[in-house]
Amino acid sequence: MIVFFIIVGVIIILLFGVVNLWSNFVNIGEYSFSRLKSNTFECGFDTKDTSRQPFSLRFFLIIIIFLVFDIELCMLLNFPIIFSWNYINSRLFFLLILGVLFFGVVEEWRRGFLYWK
Repeated sequence: MIVFFIIVGVIIILLFGVVNLWSNFVNIGEYSFSRLKSNTFECGFDTKDTSRQPFSLRFFLIIIIFLVFDIELCMLLNFPIIFSWNYINSRLFFLLILGVLFFGVVEEWRRGFLYWK
């Protein structure tokens, strides 16, 4: 019985994929690129500035560093649930991850990525 549900699920997924591809190919000629569509829309008012304003590259680097360390921290918080604390290998693996995080922060600090100028 479970094999039947798996087969039906795979068929439904493939059917959705085929319909999605077909609809993309059918509608591909109807979309046109124009300068008017690429401009910003401000509720009927004339635009005052350009929509592409420059921002600091340092800000972008801080965001990337934050995302990387945030994802690694989320992985570390789930570590006790995934691995058993009874084994020495899991503790060594945990210390290895913490070491990589620590040396990553030290390297970014040494290169000056954490200083806002």
